[in-house]
Order: sequence, then structure tokens, then C-alpha cells
Amino acid sequence: IYNAVKQLSVFYSQNSNIDWFLILVDDGSTDKSKEEIFKSIKDFDSTFDNFKVESVFLDKNQGKGAAIQAGLKSKKADFYCYFDVDLSIDYKKAIPDAIKLSKDNDLIMGQRSDFGFSGYGKIRNMGSSFFNFISRYFFGLRYKDIQCGFKFFNNKAKNFALATERSRFSFDLEFLLR
Repeated sequence: IYNAVKQLSVFYSQNSNIDWFLILVDDGSTDKSKEEIFKSIKDFDSTFDNFKVESVFLDKNQGKGAAIQAGLKSKKADFYCYFDVDLSIDYKKAIPDAIKLSKDNDLIMGQRSDFGFSGYGKIRNMGSSFFNFISRYFFGLRYKDIQCGFKFFNNKAKNFALATERSRFSFDLEFLLR
């Protein structure tokens, strides 16, 4: 968490024409995530005029979707983005690209292979491929990487994310179906 926030703070400071709010959501973790979040806020919040770090803590693990919704409810903005803390996409490319594409799109989503990510093992890759195939075949979604953690969207799409009922693994699928 700490290293990701450090990298992001530098990126955001270099894009100072935008005010950035980084919301770190802890989904009831029992590891040291909370400590890492507090350390990140202490070291990086207000480091740059345009970069603020805030946190949301859920009492118990409720799933990815619940964590995303808690983060979305915590701040009003023109655009929202969520991505995994492992930074499995090249955010230095993905965020500026998404900003450009947002003029004509309500939702922009990443595809890990576009950014050269191949950090998962065979079983995880097979599971992801199968889930994506099922999602395309049964639901008609044309996306290749539904579970990619990078989604960038406006307030219209935010309303769909907040209306999503699934709070765990299938959050992204239901969000995209809305």
C-alpha cells in the first residue's frame, strides 16, 4: 500500500492541473493494511497542493464491491477511478488515456494485457479466461478483461456502481451489465 501511494503521489504531482483525491479503503483487513494506510496518509497527504489521501475503514470484510461503493460514497468529484493496489496496470498511461477518452465515454476500463501485465499463475489465468468467456457468451459483454481492477468513470456511471447489489467477486460483472 505504502509503495503504491508513494508512486501515485509523484504521478499526481506531475499532473498538477487536476486536484487528486486518493481514497484508500480497508475492507475489514486483519493484516497490517490499516497501519500502512495510516502511514501513507501521514507521509503523503498534503505533500503536494493537488494531492490528498483519505481513508475509509469497513468494520468487517464485505467484498470488493462494498469497498468500492464505500470509497465512492466518501467523496464527490467529476470523475472516479478504482484500481488494485498491486498496480497491475500502468497507471501512468492508463489514467491520462482514460481522461482523454472520458469526453466521449461514461466508463473506461483497463485490460491488463494492454499494459504488459502477466503476473498471475496458470490457474488464475485459466480461471480469468473462463470467467471472461462466460461473461461474453452468456451476457453478451464484449470486454476481454472484465475483472481488471482499473475502471475510470463519470457521475452517470458512478450511479450504476452504487446501485450494484453484488458486493464480492461479481461486482464488476454486474456494474458493467448495468
